[in-house]
Amino acid sequence: MDTLLVVLAAAAALALLAGGWWLVRSRRTESTPEAPPLLGAGWQFYSRPTELEPPGTVFRIDSGKRRFMVDTLEVATQKGEEAVGRRRESVDANMGIVARFFGLGPKLEVDAEHTETFAFELKRASRQFVEDADLDAVLDPWLKQHELRPGSRYFVIRDTISGNEITFHLDRRQVDNFGGEGSLTEAAKLEGNLHTSTSKSDYLLQQTFDMPMRIMFLPEELRPLTRGLAEETVIGRRPVTKQLYWEEATEED
Repeated sequence: MDTLLVVLAAAAALALLAGGWWLVRSRRTESTPEAPPLLGAGWQFYSRPTELEPPGTVFRIDSGKRRFMVDTLEVATQKGEEAVGRRRESVDANMGIVARFFGLGPKLEVDAEHTETFAFELKRASRQFVEDADLDAVLDPWLKQHELRPGSRYFVIRDTISGNEITFHLDRRQVDNFGGEGSLTEAAKLEGNLHTSTSKSDYLLQQTFDMPMRIMFLPEELRPLTRGLAEETVIGRRPVTKQLYWEEATEED
């Protein structure tokens, strides 16, 4: 009898442990999904979705924070589509740049250079980038033939992300900073293929394209560097670790 009791007690303990492990798994499965991964530092939104400005594009931002296109280098690039149907990401970005991306213009309730974390989804996401050797083979001769203007910061685009559709997930505070639902609704009317909808506290802003458009880019800054034993000063590439802010230069500029 004592042996039988010991066996029954052991079986009950194993059943309890098994039940507890299942409960933890069940809770994890039913819990709120984790936040999307944050893209690495330096990724920037284009002012507008575009077919232009591929990897190899050189631009400058002057002391007045105006951005000018300088050149588009003919470089060999690598390109591939994501295997998943949708790719969800989050990124730190300036309110002013994202506002222009939405077609809202410069009017905001907060500083346009204020940085927020934005969550978004891309449909049929693809990436295009240039490798170091391929970029250096074209950029180094170009730099020797061009004098960089004093007072301007120069950049080259290394990597881009494209998609057929983008959906931003905004919280109520971000919506208010963009001027409220009225401003976003008006932008939707002007764009035609942009629409908004609300679900609880999540505000969705979606835009679709007839063809894949570039959404984001990763630049490197062209800066003076010291190289070699002779400490020769040359222009080299350095990672961008902060959000850039600019106004697109006009023809009058």
